[in-house]
Amino acid sequence: MRILLIIITLITFSKIALGQKEGNLWFFGDSVLMNFNTNPPSLVDGVSITSQESSSILCDSEGNLKLYTEGWHLLNKNHQTVSGWNFPFVGSVSADNRAQGSILIPLSDSLSFLGILHSGSGGFFLRYSLIDSLENNGLGRVFLTDFLLEDSLTEHLAAVRHADGKRWWVLAHKKSDLWTKSNRFVKILLGANKSFESSYQNIGMKHVESFYDYGAPLIFNDQADMFSVQVDFGTVEFYSFDRCTGDIQVFGSIIKPPSTETDYFSQAFSPNGRFFYGTQGVPTEKGKVYQYDLWSDDILGSETLVGETSKDSMSFIHAKLAPNGKIYIGNENGKSPYRVDFMSVIHNPNLLGAACNFEYAGFSLAPYTSGGGLPNIPNYRLGKLIAQEAEAGPGKTICKGESTQLGIPDTTGKMAYYWSPSDGLDFPMSAQPTASPGVTTTYYLSAIDRTMCPEWASSFDSVTVTVKSDCAIEIPSLLSLNGDGINDLFEIKNLKPGTQLQITDYLGRRIFYSNNYQNDWPNGSLILSQGVYFYWVEDPQEGAMAGRVVVVR
Repeated sequence: MRILLIIITLITFSKIALGQKEGNLWFFGDSVLMNFNTNPPSLVDGVSITSQESSSILCDSEGNLKLYTEGWHLLNKNHQTVSGWNFPFVGSVSADNRAQGSILIPLSDSLSFLGILHSGSGGFFLRYSLIDSLENNGLGRVFLTDFLLEDSLTEHLAAVRHADGKRWWVLAHKKSDLWTKSNRFVKILLGANKSFESSYQNIGMKHVESFYDYGAPLIFNDQADMFSVQVDFGTVEFYSFDRCTGDIQVFGSIIKPPSTETDYFSQAFSPNGRFFYGTQGVPTEKGKVYQYDLWSDDILGSETLVGETSKDSMSFIHAKLAPNGKIYIGNENGKSPYRVDFMSVIHNPNLLGAACNFEYAGFSLAPYTSGGGLPNIPNYRLGKLIAQEAEAGPGKTICKGESTQLGIPDTTGKMAYYWSPSDGLDFPMSAQPTASPGVTTTYYLSAIDRTMCPEWASSFDSVTVTVKSDCAIEIPSLLSLNGDGINDLFEIKNLKPGTQLQITDYLGRRIFYSNNYQNDWPNGSLILSQGVYFYWVEDPQEGAMAGRVVVVR
């Protein structure tokens, strides 16, 4: 039954994976709508608004356009203003140059969340709206808007699925804490029932306040167990992230010496999570892209220049991992006109050094242009975390006095096990204990996947070991000593401890004796000639037996 369930799960997962295309359209730049539903990506006409950096877009599960914004307008699939949308926010908005100025997140099949950062005293304000995309004949309607979630924020605004595959974590960062530089992260948990729960965690370096007037994005890796954030010019910190609890821990950092201070304007992770790419945008010099190996003991020492622009004043701005597994990097001309009609591409980001295959101006946007910004889109490929289940293994039948191994191997190294009863087990807290019960026994296994949320981390299974007391021994009549592993040993089936064995040749000479035979004769201990040999076996329960065995080669 468990095998069937696994097959059903794999089929279901495949269907889900095929349908998760909510991020397959990118809106950015001057009317660019990039379509990853085709291979290679194509450009779609119809967009009439422009974004410098603050765009976000949402598709349905089949990759069809639903909503998009540049932080000012909110448009539907027909490129029309969504009903009920009337941007009411007071103060300057993030419609131009905020690294992560807006984000669209699906809370259910119909309900969507739109968060927008806008300028305010002491930092940016995060306000939200709710949209029902099924209303108005599928063109959507805004029914809640202009609600304040957080104030005094930097430009960071990123989202990742909760481990339950339904709710969403939204991460932001305080610009100041009681008028001082801050290291406080804001974690907002969004629920499909319109519930919003905020929590806070002070961790890592305090961010340079003036720098975060125009800071670089906060970027998650594809597994969503790590994210990066630039703290200052030349300094990037890496944090681990727990999708269950939202807990953040410092993983490491890249701190370049002051003499080589570099502005990593944006960052991206390779699909496998091993490599980190930092883009450098310096208006008076060539732009550069660096690769770092996060699996190295010396992350900074693994720095490799993998790409640069072809001329001075051409900068690299945002970098983003695309649904096709490539990393696209927006370019910007440091001199007027600032916009360009191409992007650069890292074709094989999972490979080390030059093998990552960076291509400057590797994707044409013509006839459209971009100023280097890319859309703020969550990773929709993440679903619910699936715990490794307790696996006690198939039922076993043994003879009294024999042993058998239970369970399956732990392939994660992150499981905790407890078997009961412990009687007859050598290691009751291991994945595969050896069982030597004296009577038929059912063993119960409790397993805890320590990478999971507590509510579904535990699972249970059982296995019965049947002990037979009437196992008759079976004595072989042929040995074929050709080294093929078959009939190479005088193996007595259902052998019991204390069994005696004597072997004699045709002249009656004893050539082997054991008072506690272990099924190990001849095992290379002597060279036997072909012929007939005679055995005498005394079983503790069945008594003495005699016969002959033929040896061939």
